Amino acid sequence: MPQPSRSLLIVLGFGIPRRNTCPFLLPPGRGKPSGLRREAESAVAAPFCGSSLWMLHQSGAVLQVEVHSSRTDYNGRPAVMGVLLDITVRKQAEAALRESEATLRDQQFYTRSLIESNIDALIATDPRGIITDVNKQMEALTGCTRDELIGAPFKDCFTDANLADAAIKLVLSKKKIINYELTARARDGKETVVSYNATTFYDRDRKLQGVFAAARDITERK
Repeated sequence: MPQPSRSLLIVLGFGIPRRNTCPFLLPPGRGKPSGLRREAESAVAAPFCGSSLWMLHQSGAVLQVEVHSSRTDYNGRPAVMGVLLDITVRKQAEAALRESEATLRDQQFYTRSLIESNIDALIATDPRGIITDVNKQMEALTGCTRDELIGAPFKDCFTDANLADAAIKLVLSKKKIINYELTARARDGKETVVSYNATTFYDRDRKLQGVFAAARDITERK
């Protein structure tokens, strides 16, 4: 019969037993509890090292534990000495983190979908006017890929670099501008007159992150 330690029994809510008793283990995937004897017999043949098991508290609560064991002798017979680490809180935290990461991915996908579905060319820059993000409309407008545009100066996308640079500075000083006219120049030389509308954006601590702008093709109006 397995010999649970006094500390283990107290942790599991069994108190100090009057006779040899054992708490129950709930191995992963099994619906019915099995005693420590079965687990100990298995461990004699193949000792556990970091195996994850579920233990049933006397109150009915289920604790997740990590088992580390090694072979030994007890009263001249093969035995196993094991250490059980309560990892319930850690596993709950890991599950919560996975759920949070999944939620974040969903939010990022939703935000990206909104950006890509916009009919205007969208551009985000840092306060220096270096492009940090664009949508597919901006790729079409310039003939450059997103990877090529990110890290490039905003002003390089337009026929008048000084006028484009001035637009960034104007947004930073006034917080936003509307109907600022620029002419975008694509890689193949095609020029497109756009109406540039932009605003500053910040992080949650209200620290300036840069400029977010939309450029709408108004060539047909000219």
